[in-house]
Amino acid sequence: MKIRLTAVLLAGVGLLSLLAMMPAHARLTKKSKLYLDGLGPIQAGMTVAEAERAIGQQLMNPDLSGERLDMRCYYLPAPNTPPNGSASLNFMVYPAGDRIDRYRDRIVRVGIDRGSSITTLSGAAIGSTEAEIMAMYPGRIKVTRHHYTGDQGGKYLTYVPRAAANKKYSLVFETLNGKVTSFRSGLADAVSRIEGCS
Repeated sequence: MKIRLTAVLLAGVGLLSLLAMMPAHARLTKKSKLYLDGLGPIQAGMTVAEAERAIGQQLMNPDLSGERLDMRCYYLPAPNTPPNGSASLNFMVYPAGDRIDRYRDRIVRVGIDRGSSITTLSGAAIGSTEAEIMAMYPGRIKVTRHHYTGDQGGKYLTYVPRAAANKKYSLVFETLNGKVTSFRSGLADAVSRIEGCS
């Protein structure tokens, strides 16, 4: 009896120690992984406020709240992007109304561009070759001509999900000269927008 009680107490202390070491939030880092439905703990469909709580970091400058919108969507750069800097990681957001509102506007797409070290769960990254993408996602990639760089060999490599529940999401790699130059994932209608918020 005494041995069992000691074992239970040691297990409890070990569990408490493990919980104490775990971060309260899963912050976005250079090692965060892009999934079909989002990035790390941020999922497509979350409000900006929900995403900020999930990562424990601010995505939206508080000064933007209430700003009038004249477009169908807008972008938020990743945390710690320098002002007026080029964001190699960004979030496309669909507004709930005609003004920016972090509590109602929803993240619909994650974009990864040159300069980012973010990879997909399978390891696809900026600079991956078309052959590597095909090998990572065998039988799941649909290849189409790039709208702007197709005459130079540019392509879209679109991941086609198997599971019916995942068909509302999409993952698209843009390539040029046989290598990935950018990629994005999230809700299929947002991911398919070639010109983004334009």
